[in-house]
Amino acid sequence: MGNRNSLPFFLRSIPVAFLAVCGSFAFSSLGHTEQISVIKENFEEATLGSRLSASAGTDQNPEVMTGMHPEEGKFFAFIGDEAEIVEGWDGKALQFQDVVRDANLRLVYGTLAMDPLTSGVLEVSLEFRLDGAEGAPYEEGSPLQVKLNAGNENLITTVVYRDNARIYSTNRSDPPAHEGMISGESAMMPGEVYQLQLVLSLDKFHYDIEVKEKTSGNVIWQEKDLPFVVSDQLKSQGLGENLLDIQAGTPDFSQDREPPSTVTIDNISVQYKE
Repeated sequence: MGNRNSLPFFLRSIPVAFLAVCGSFAFSSLGHTEQISVIKENFEEATLGSRLSASAGTDQNPEVMTGMHPEEGKFFAFIGDEAEIVEGWDGKALQFQDVVRDANLRLVYGTLAMDPLTSGVLEVSLEFRLDGAEGAPYEEGSPLQVKLNAGNENLITTVVYRDNARIYSTNRSDPPAHEGMISGESAMMPGEVYQLQLVLSLDKFHYDIEVKEKTSGNVIWQEKDLPFVVSDQLKSQGLGENLLDIQAGTPDFSQDREPPSTVTIDNISVQYKE
């Protein structure tokens, strides 16, 4: 990726394809059953109280501003809104604060020192908490979207939906991937910490999804062997560059609310088994 401190700090979203920065990655030597960590972010190196801000200008780097340094992988930030490093449930966390109308903040994570992934099993997980003045459902906008990308195409999308605060996921075997979403039965309640886990089989073109309460361990939604779209870019480019896209704040979900709605995330992890 070169010097990450030289990357620009954007005020608005731009196409993910613009992020292509590296040539081919050297794939480290692995045993066939070894599971390795390719992306890991728990925000513990970040500075408490530091902010990513839409008013910060275009010449500043999110790593410099916040001290964020993933333990594994790399990240980019697209800034059209604001976020803050806050105290979370396991130390520090990142809180999306929807304060700019018609704007969002996006984090895009990718792998380092690996060839593109076209086979094997990928396990993706993160923890999140939604907070708002009136609780779920949220009146405007989808508070959180998590996407897995092949090249600049969405492979799998999960979203907390605005109308009922349930989490939805793609479930199609042909494009377009965003149609035909299925949902869990339980609403994402304010103040509760949830863990979202996706397990992809790149050989079978199926994935599992699980959402559970972090404290109790209760599983509130689980589906297995759901088909996903086998896009041309998955075949040609594989997964790795710009693998994980996390965003909150657009459409607006916290405008004119006091206190405003927020989305806090932590413990982002992507594990790979060949």
